[in-house]
Amino acid sequence: MDYCVRAGSLAGYQELVNELGENPISLLKQAGFLPSHLRDADNMIVYEKVSHLLELTALQLADPLFGFKLGLRQGIRALGLIGAHMAQQENIATALSIARKYSFMHVQGAQLALTHLTAKQCELQISLVINELSRSTQVVQLSIALIYRILRDMAGADFELQCICLQQAISHEQQKILRKMFQCEVVPQAQNNALLFSSHILMKKPIRPDNLITDIINQQFQLNSASVVLPISDLVKHSITMLLPTGECNKDSVALNLGMHPKKLERSLKEAGTSFREVLNETRKSITLRTLEMSNMSMTTLALNLGYAEFSVFSRSFKNWFGLSPRAFKRQIKK
Repeated sequence: MDYCVRAGSLAGYQELVNELGENPISLLKQAGFLPSHLRDADNMIVYEKVSHLLELTALQLADPLFGFKLGLRQGIRALGLIGAHMAQQENIATALSIARKYSFMHVQGAQLALTHLTAKQCELQISLVINELSRSTQVVQLSIALIYRILRDMAGADFELQCICLQQAISHEQQKILRKMFQCEVVPQAQNNALLFSSHILMKKPIRPDNLITDIINQQFQLNSASVVLPISDLVKHSITMLLPTGECNKDSVALNLGMHPKKLERSLKEAGTSFREVLNETRKSITLRTLEMSNMSMTTLALNLGYAEFSVFSRSFKNWFGLSPRAFKRQIKK
């Protein structure tokens, strides 16, 4: 099975490689990517190719800690609107439960497990299906550093790790560098890849970084000018796409993600000649077509990913869109 990851997982890659004296375009081509593949942060790309790109880059740069450096440049913005959804939770424990539940929306085959080791210390384990044979060391590094940055974004700059556990072997010199980078103890050749930190952090309300929604939208739509105004329907479609699989996609949650009052959102959509219900319906229809064209996902799974609580409701919508039931449509595709 080919696992996929959002193109947003490579945010900052080209800039970092440039700074380190190599040509990122050349490395991307060697790994089978075009720069256009990374323009849409929500574009799903094959995880194996991402792993190959990072291993190739680390080798070319002679920098075995490249993945850590890239992850430290990212943070909660790299997760897109799911990151914004996490930042709106009551506390960091709930935000991490959102991350565990919906990690597949950023990277497939990733698992997070939060364990309380003592009354004062907890452990967040990170496991990746792609690293079953321990060959994707750079992807593991990127994941560890990204999660650290997300925790720091939510808890504040004074957030401190107590320890990083690494399954991979590293040299004594590399261990010293990592201790300096993360300001904590680093244990190589551990049983799991994990971050250890104080349990009291979990009860803190997440800090919502300034301009979080604006930055995510600008990244998504490649905007470099504050004077560019996107159609409200485009912004709403993007937010709906990210929130549908969570089962929490409604007018209030979309408005919150866009930093608007629900009444203002509905008024803006009405001025644009549409409504929230119409945009939701259009988004579900386009996701359905794209999914059927690109994967063999079951109709039941598709219905759940579109936020339908009952398959019968999805089936009625599907028939209104395409004139056929989901099963009849799928049989027609096979023919």
